[in-house]
Amino acid sequence: MLEGNNRNRLNVAVVGGGFISQVAHLRNLIEIEHVNLIGLAELRPKQAELVAKKFSISNIYESHLDLIEKCNPDLVYVITRRHHTGPIALDLLNAGLNIFTEKPMAQTYEKSKLLVDTALSKNKFYSVGFMRRYDSEVRNAKKIFEEIKED
Repeated sequence: MLEGNNRNRLNVAVVGGGFISQVAHLRNLIEIEHVNLIGLAELRPKQAELVAKKFSISNIYESHLDLIEKCNPDLVYVITRRHHTGPIALDLLNAGLNIFTEKPMAQTYEKSKLLVDTALSKNKFYSVGFMRRYDSEVRNAKKIFEEIKED
């Protein structure tokens, strides 16, 4: 377990309550017995309320900055629109939080490098999800599309 967690459970907060967050992350996180979902930061109040109720998340935050100020998670999932991911990730890392984001981690190499450097300097965990990018069937489909494109 991560530092500071004495319950053998990982306290996880999520930034973003949209479609991908619900079907790919929250749905799986609630199934892991060693995870406590302790907070959701979502800009849309009605969306936040519905998602929190659906996944039994007791704490709702108006933004990731509100989450930083009021929540103490071991890990934060950032599942937001692509152009928001990097800036939110940087704020969370600078606040000393471990994070997981979807790809891409940022819009440019320079911004991505800043995130990596910040995580290293803060000694924080930062993981980027790639979903099924390297799955053999996805590779096969890509090959077929490339052949069709060339034909």
